[in-house]
This record gives sequence, structure tokens and C-alpha cells, in this order.
Amino acid sequence: MVSKWKNKLFGQEINPGEVFLEQRTKDSEYDGIKIETPIKLWVLNIFKGVVLMFLLILVGRLFYLQVFKYNFYHALAQENYYKIVPILPQRGDIISADNQILATYRQQKDKSIIRKYPQGEYFSHILGYLGGMTKAEKDKCSQCQSNEDIGKTGIEEEYQNYLRGKTGKRIFEVNALGKTIREEYTIIPKKGDTIVLSINAELQKRLFNEIKQQIKISHLKTKRAVAVAVNPQNGKILASVSYPSFNNNLFLQKHIDQKQYKKLWSDPNTPLLNRVIQGLYPPGSIIKPLIASAALQEGIVDQKTVLDCPPYLKIGRQLFRDWKSQGIINIIQAIAESSDVFFYQIGGGYKKFEGLGIQKIDHYLKLFGLGQKTNIDLPSENPGLVPSNKWKKSRIGYSWYIGDTYHLSIGQGYLLITPLQMAMALSAVANGGILYQPQLIDKILNYDKIIKAFQPIIARHNFIDPKNINIAKEGMRQAVISGTARQLNDLPVTAGGKTGTAEVARGKPHSWFVGFAPYENPQILLLVLVENGGEGYQVAEPIADHVLKWWFERKLKIKNEK
Repeated sequence: MVSKWKNKLFGQEINPGEVFLEQRTKDSEYDGIKIETPIKLWVLNIFKGVVLMFLLILVGRLFYLQVFKYNFYHALAQENYYKIVPILPQRGDIISADNQILATYRQQKDKSIIRKYPQGEYFSHILGYLGGMTKAEKDKCSQCQSNEDIGKTGIEEEYQNYLRGKTGKRIFEVNALGKTIREEYTIIPKKGDTIVLSINAELQKRLFNEIKQQIKISHLKTKRAVAVAVNPQNGKILASVSYPSFNNNLFLQKHIDQKQYKKLWSDPNTPLLNRVIQGLYPPGSIIKPLIASAALQEGIVDQKTVLDCPPYLKIGRQLFRDWKSQGIINIIQAIAESSDVFFYQIGGGYKKFEGLGIQKIDHYLKLFGLGQKTNIDLPSENPGLVPSNKWKKSRIGYSWYIGDTYHLSIGQGYLLITPLQMAMALSAVANGGILYQPQLIDKILNYDKIIKAFQPIIARHNFIDPKNINIAKEGMRQAVISGTARQLNDLPVTAGGKTGTAEVARGKPHSWFVGFAPYENPQILLLVLVENGGEGYQVAEPIADHVLKWWFERKLKIKNEK
């Protein structure tokens, strides 16, 4: 007998034959229905293709990472295995032309090493100082460390890449917890290069102290002055004084004294301003050799031309005065005696006499480098202003008048220059017509090896015939012999010079003086400005005279000792 299976769940008995549908009657409810549907071939092929594509992508990615990116990820792995500690390099020294250390490093009591400026305020505007990096500065210097100080102003900023040096490294092996196992090796940092300036340190200090002394004994209310000494034969800066100054060592402290810092910023004498390249002034009569050169070049006058120079010229109701009646004089006498009326006439014309006019004056002053940066190797230079008809119309809203031309012809009115611009322009007169680009650097050394020597750069030449330049130069010689610059007659060498008195809106006029020597082959040109110092001969000229006398007597003494 066929046994029956018992359904444990429902407690029913089932015959074995009931298990198979084939034994059911053909009228079953399942007749005509497929138990499974076969997959179509094209669907299967698509599925295989997708799987194959992903496998290829995976294999390609693995190949790329293991072959092409091996070095990158190997380095990352090494960083996980090694700890790298950067060693900041020692910054390069800055020394003067006469071999005095101006910027170096000095070890503190706590063994830390800091930047040091041994001569402080004498050189602060030239050297600048260091400070922490901003985010923008860090982005520009990929090798700089976040805790590193960089040059903020002066030579420290301009030659940052040379002075900085190259960062070293200490590399340690570490375990999974980051603990040091041992030091693997050290890459010694490379000290920065040494910058050798063209500045003579003794001349710089002498000039600074002479300004300080002269301001004191003159009982001036002003405490602001500028002096620039340049070699007219190559454009090298021998001294650059902006007075008052500041001690740049103050900026090197980790925690700057906020009281001292605020005092510097709030000082009405603006000691942080580098007046040599940033101060803007009317030049007064020291502009006259440039105007004379332009008039000679344009044929407005020649060496034999004489003009009547009364105490004033009258244009309509306005009087344009001179400081004295000069009589009938030529251009050499006009420079020597600083005749305003003569320069009114050759600049703007008078009656039937045709002068240069504003367009030609504008043209020649720019040829002498005014109204544009000199491109000295210092940041933040001011380009100054050479006014024009167009400029006045757009900025002030008025047309240009002949009175504006008269004022411009004697260095007044809207004309604004930096002392450095004027020193370079007048150096072109002293050397016979070559305008040099000023330079503060003589050479750069790497462990006593010269890696860069700075050759003279000519900005412009042949823009004035040397014959005409020499006539203007002769006017400056006569100013020393018998004119307004007679104080320079006590020098042990021949010299040329020119005084300047620039009227300003408030206070006494600015006192200007420029002198150069030896006259035949100038080796130094010295320009001095004392703000609100009065007449040029009163304060500025004595400073120049005393320093030039010391300079040449010192040179003669050294020569005799040899």
C-alpha cells in the first residue's frame, strides 16, 4: 500500500502522486502557463559588456596609480613614515661699500638668532625691516615657512629672494603613533647671499649728523630734511638720508612695543616716510639748469643771447617778480644769479620774445626723468608730477595760462618732484648729458664669490647736445665763483652748485641746494632739501658745503697716506 505523507503544518495526509503536477488532470489550472522565461541573448551581451567595461576601468585605474602616480604616493607614504622638520636659513648680510656691516644675525641669550641692524636709524630707510607674512605673501613664496619673517620694505623687501637663502630639513623616522625612533639625516640650510651696497657708510652717517646739527643750530621749527649723494659717472647712490628716521630694530622684536609703534605712526614729522623716493616737493630754482638746457637745445637762446631782466614782468594786472633787478644778462649769468625774470621769458615768452611754452617744457622735463619713476632698486617709489594743459583741465577744470608756464619755469606751481629725481636729472647736467638709472647695489656675493655685479644702466642719453648741457653746467660753476653758491669756494677742489628756494602754501619756503665736484670730472653730486628751511643758502647750502669739504679732505688724506 502506498504510504501517505503527512503535512506537519496543517496535519493533512498527501499521496505521493499529488506532489507532481504531471499527474494532475490536463484540465488543471496550470495548463498553458510557463514556469520560467529564458533571458534573451542581446540582453545577456549588454550585461557582459557593462561588466567588462567596469573591469577595464578598474584595471586601468590600478595601473595609473601604481605606475604613473607611484612617486607621488610613495612620497606620501614616506611622509607617514618620516617626520620632516624644516630648518630656517640664516638671512644674508648687507654691507656698505666701505665694508661696514649694516644688517646681520646675532645670537640671543636664549640661543635664538635674530636679525640685527647695528647702525639703526642711519640706514633704516635704505635697509627696511622684516615682518611676519600675510596670506598673500605666503602664496607668492612657496618655499617660505609660516613662521618665517620676510622683507617688508627697503632692500630687505626688494632683494628678498637673494637674502632669504634655502631652507634645510631634519628628517626623523617615526612609528605608527608618531613617536620619533631616530633621526635619519639633516639637510643643512643654505645661508642667504650677501648684498654689497654702493652706499658709503661714513658719508651716510656724516650727512645724517650734519642735517641734525644744522637744523638744531638754525632754531628751525621744522624737523624734516632729505639728502642724496650720487656718483654722476654711473648713477651709483653714495648716500641717501631721509630725516627724521627710525630704529628698524624695533620691528624685529617678537612683541613690538605698541606705544612705540603708535608713536612712529602718529609722529607729525612722519619718520617712516622715505622722503628721498616718496616725498613730493616743488623744486624751486634748482630746476633752472634743466630749463636752460631745453631752451638752448630748442634754439630759444644761445650762449650770447642777452635779455633785459627788470624787477618784474607785468602780464595784464599780474606782476611776476624777481628777487632783485638783474639788468641785461645772458643764460650763464641767469643761472649763476638765479634770475626768475630771465627764466620767465625763456620759459613762457614775453612780448615779441618767444619762449619754450608748456608743451616743450613738459617734453624736456620728462626727458630728464621727472614725472616718472627712476626705477631705483627700492619699493614704493613716487613718480611725481609734471603738469600739462590737459592735466590742469581734467584735474582742476581750468585752462593753462601763461602765468602757469612762468611758475613752472622757475620750479613752482603744480610741478612736484622727488629729491632722487632731481638728483639724477642734475647729475645728467654734471656729467655732460647722460641720465643714469640710480642704483643702491654694487654686487651680490655668495660665500665671497660674486654672483651678480651691477653695471651702470643708462636711462637716456643724446637728448641734449653736450655743448648745450655744458653751457648750463658753466652757469652752475659761475654760481660758485660769484653767484648764489659761493660757500662752495672753500672746497679743496673746483665745484658747481645751485641754490633753490621753493615757496609753499604754509610756513617758510623749502631750502634746496645741489653741488657737484670736481667740476671738470664730477665724482659726487650732493643734493640737500630742508623742509621750510627758508632760503637755499641759509640751511641747505651749509650742510652740503660742510659734507663735501669733509669728503674731499678725507680723500686727500687717504691718498697722501698711501
